[in-house]
Amino acid sequence: SHWTNTHSQAVSALAFKLGSLAGLDRDTCFKLRISGYLHDIGKIAVPSEILEKPSHLTEDEYDVMKEHALFTFMILKDIDGLGDIITWASSHHEKHDHSGYPMHLTEEKFTLPMEILAYADIFTALAEDRPYRDAMTKEEILHELKHLAGKKLDATVYALIVKHFDILYHLQAEVHNRVDHTEYSLRH
Repeated sequence: SHWTNTHSQAVSALAFKLGSLAGLDRDTCFKLRISGYLHDIGKIAVPSEILEKPSHLTEDEYDVMKEHALFTFMILKDIDGLGDIITWASSHHEKHDHSGYPMHLTEEKFTLPMEILAYADIFTALAEDRPYRDAMTKEEILHELKHLAGKKLDATVYALIVKHFDILYHLQAEVHNRVDHTEYSLRH
């Protein structure tokens, strides 16, 4: 899917940058980059008509879409050498309050890289066009992220995003433009 390809590349770039800004070591940042690339690999099990539906999903369609995080885990779990990448990539929809999926984790199960990947995924999803809506404005993105900070995800990562928002916003836009240009060139 064009949407998943572009989104995963932007999540990867943002996760790496956020890890660097948080002071994580180079190896951890590299694993965050790989996790970003792989976090939505489970969408291979989601029908294209759901992935690219030009309107909001029904409750049943949303339930099917949510399964992608579990499929990400199932695809990656037996690959030697991935270690933390499996956990980080497959838990990008988890929330502190047990409302996330697929494992319904609670706050004490989270690590900083898990928080970073979750925020990178959400930030990117809000900042990009989707089949069913246009990209949100900078103000709308910050408003949505603020609702997650503290209760559903780590407030210190949110503060880091606020502090470096313009850098992160431009990075995701740059990735989207590069990917869109490359895909256009390949088609023509």
